[in-house]
Amino acid sequence: MTGGDGVSGGDGVQLYVGDVSGRSNEAPPPPHASSDEASCASAGPAPPPAQGFCLASIGASSALPPGLAPGTSFTPFALVHGKKPKKMARAFGHALAAYETTSCYGEEVPALLCFLWAGVKHADGLSTEGIFRLAGDPQICTAAEKSLAKGTLPKATPPEALAHLIKGFLRSLPGGLLGAVPSNLITECDSPAGCAALLAALGSRERALLSWLVRVTLEVAAREPQNKMDVRNVTLVLAPNLFGPPNPTANPMEELMLIKAATTTLHTLVTEAKKRSALCRRQRDWSHAQPCSAHRLRVSGRPRRHGFRIP
Repeated sequence: MTGGDGVSGGDGVQLYVGDVSGRSNEAPPPPHASSDEASCASAGPAPPPAQGFCLASIGASSALPPGLAPGTSFTPFALVHGKKPKKMARAFGHALAAYETTSCYGEEVPALLCFLWAGVKHADGLSTEGIFRLAGDPQICTAAEKSLAKGTLPKATPPEALAHLIKGFLRSLPGGLLGAVPSNLITECDSPAGCAALLAALGSRERALLSWLVRVTLEVAAREPQNKMDVRNVTLVLAPNLFGPPNPTANPMEELMLIKAATTTLHTLVTEAKKRSALCRRQRDWSHAQPCSAHRLRVSGRPRRHGFRIP
């Protein structure tokens, strides 16, 4: 990001506190019309500058990386000093740095999570009513988690169990995805500026995972007519899992208020990121519009210059 108003969030996340286009807020001058060129009017006027932030995951392709499918083996944990880590009995409960990552929706996230999400999509879980709200069968979830630690995922795992395991992964992260963020940044994340401040306070791995989670929320909510899970419903069931394992010494009322604020935070991130992404695309499309050469514009075999037909 160029200019003094941009902050690079890393891992595909760009945080902005000003104009995302890097331009001033003044309208750009019209293209210079020479005797050899005429401007293309199809681009239309420049859209208003987008404020706040953009998440790379929102504009990424919906296609999953090749090879992500139940029954396919994968490497669950990252190499340690160039060597395979010692055998881990549990797939969940480790720091994000311990997991092997893969690119999904423009973000580097744990491959284990990507396989769970791919399983949901391959099983048409996005059409399952109450996906992410329904709890999976405990025995099936336990068996699947053991397989994940070995780098496999059973083909027959139902989508509601896979979605439940995604929540379990988030809930088991030491310290939680948002656990290290000051509580005031969570409670004040109700605007684009608040979202940018929250994202800037996260580490690069946590930021990428949160960006990925925003995209997953949108994918689920896009099938709301079938699964009855709109953005609010999805954020309601995901937010309680963003603070790590339960803390027995925490104040229950404070925890409840923080979870409520996290629900609003995730909902704001999803809705604002979608709006900002649309504005980013409009800005990009407008800025890429180039003048057309006069010899390419012809009417009845005669060229146009300055937008007028030459008699």
